[in-house]
Amino acid sequence: MAEPHPHVLLAIGGSDAFEPPKFTWDIILAADHGADHLRDFNIPASKIIGDLDSISEDALAFHIDNGAKVFQAIQDKDQTDLELALQHVPPRVEQELFLVGVCGGRFDHILMNIFTLSRASTAGLIAFDTPEGCGGILPPGQICIGDARNCNAGLLAQTPVVKNLCSQGVQWELYDETLAFGEGRGISNHVTESQWRISHRQGALLWLISGPRRADLEIEWLPAPV
Repeated sequence: MAEPHPHVLLAIGGSDAFEPPKFTWDIILAADHGADHLRDFNIPASKIIGDLDSISEDALAFHIDNGAKVFQAIQDKDQTDLELALQHVPPRVEQELFLVGVCGGRFDHILMNIFTLSRASTAGLIAFDTPEGCGGILPPGQICIGDARNCNAGLLAQTPVVKNLCSQGVQWELYDETLAFGEGRGISNHVTESQWRISHRQGALLWLISGPRRADLEIEWLPAPV
């Protein structure tokens, strides 16, 4: 299926780094050790961002030789390398931002990655692979996820509330609901139809699917009107 929206690839330093989908990438970014992951997949980055305390010399040379620009921050800084890298993502809500390396490594880093991404509403639809399958962060809008029938699925609010939430094509559907942060009504669900259709009008929503990787799914994304 042709992907109708722009795609941005961002690699960060988590140890569970799965090969990204073979999309045509409009922009390719690496946050510090994420550059090593891209080098392993033979994907040159256009920009390398971070304090460069964990990137290997080989990876740095690979990307520079392929034309990457380096934006080096001081090591004694307040922001994480992911936060710095997100500043280089164009604010286009119609795009999809796919991340490599969100999971793996220290648990506090994984949590920080998820909550940081939940604040990146201008980046559009966010997606990443997990050890169990895939997921992402959905800002206000509508998403249709195909090829996930019989997969386990979950939704978790990443803001104090997610309003006007609809979730269809699953065993336990939601219609115009309000989901509070930490509330469990969105988890332990099961996709029963050919498409899982999710929409909401306010907040940030974490969606998760067990089984397929992002590359295995057909996704249609329509952001809410600005």
